[in-house]
Amino acid sequence: MRRTLLLIGSISLLLLPLGCGVMADTGGDREDREDRKLAQGYTPCNDFPNPTYGVICHPNQYCGSQRFGTCYTGCLSDDNCTDEQACYKSSGQNLGTCTSRALLEARRTGENLDPGYTSCGDPLNASRFAICHPGQYCSSDYFGSCTLGCLSELNCTERQDCVKAPTKHVGACTSSTAPANATSSDEI
Repeated sequence: MRRTLLLIGSISLLLLPLGCGVMADTGGDREDREDRKLAQGYTPCNDFPNPTYGVICHPNQYCGSQRFGTCYTGCLSDDNCTDEQACYKSSGQNLGTCTSRALLEARRTGENLDPGYTSCGDPLNASRFAICHPGQYCSSDYFGSCTLGCLSELNCTERQDCVKAPTKHVGACTSSTAPANATSSDEI
């Protein structure tokens, strides 16, 4: 009885592929199987010659293993980011993060910073980029380093002035003498 069941099981396993047809879809003559280019940020992660098959890494992911089709969070280049993003890496690092190009540009130009805060250095290179706080100025745009003092009112808060000695280029932020909404005694 066991031998009969074993024989029937073996025969059915041998005939199974014949009854089901081809196990893998080779594409054949189908017209809809054109090589489709992946959208920016989507990258293939497999050993298949056609990137539309197999594992696809999403934006802000990179392929860690072509053989095993493994995607990891982060980016190695702008290829791993959408059109609106850039791969932002710290100095000396191979792995970065996809960051909005608009945000990087705003950092670079100092937009959207509170009064007294200024950007310093290259926002695409984290080790050479800094946000200088009120009372600091950018002493090295190349290294992105801030130094205590002010070059103008841009380095001070709204309620401070940059006061410099007559022969000095660098001053200090000091509180304004009168608040902006104060009235003098002559106007009362």
